[in-house]
Amino acid sequence: MKEDYFKMKKAYTYKLTVLYLANILIMFAISAICALLHLSDQLTMIVEVCGEFLFVYTLNRFWIKSQIFLKSNIPFRSQISVNTVSFILVLCYLIAIVDHGTFSEKFLLSIISALLFAITEEYLFRGIILGSFLRQFNFSVFTSVIFCSLLFGMTHLMNLTYQSLTLTVGQILSATALGIIFCCIYLRTRSLLWPIGLHFVVDVSAGASSLAKGTYNIPVSPYYSIIPLLLSVCLMLFLLRKSKQSQIKASFRQN
Repeated sequence: MKEDYFKMKKAYTYKLTVLYLANILIMFAISAICALLHLSDQLTMIVEVCGEFLFVYTLNRFWIKSQIFLKSNIPFRSQISVNTVSFILVLCYLIAIVDHGTFSEKFLLSIISALLFAITEEYLFRGIILGSFLRQFNFSVFTSVIFCSLLFGMTHLMNLTYQSLTLTVGQILSATALGIIFCCIYLRTRSLLWPIGLHFVVDVSAGASSLAKGTYNIPVSPYYSIIPLLLSVCLMLFLLRKSKQSQIKASFRQN
């Protein structure tokens, strides 16, 4: 029995590793093709995320087969109550990074790409990876959230291909902090729609600020990123406290 469990765990580790690494390679490949076709930066982002989603969805549908929860199993009023602190924390984060300015007609493409990225990244990280840590690996709630958020943050290492290490580290810490918040929302509501919506708001705001500055990257200092990271950890300790963990585990292990 124990041997079968370890075989299953090993097989799932292999599947998630392939998914994570192949996803990064797919993004690089699509980006290189778009560069050869001389597509604009925003159009490249849209093509890249569409290709990424199709790849991730297909792999999960026919190989990994991780269950994705969209419809919550708690009343809507309770969902709002659970998300209140998270919304306030993200609002403070947005106020800190967003500068007001004039937007060009490119803003519409920024909205589209933000929505596509929110759907794709939440489907991959919170839907597949976080859910797999809880169900197939039987990790604790805190361990699942931390590992998932770190993987989400480390994905931004790809940005080293066109920006400084300092800026990249700041973005990794910032993304990890947001990843913790998105994990908490998904685990408490059991609906991927909530983190998708919040992720979309963050990306749209960051995109708007980028267009106002004439750049596609928001400078994030590693020092300032430590503060939201610590606040996110405090939020995790509150929302995923011991009294809620048995309910979360039971909810996510339902077929």
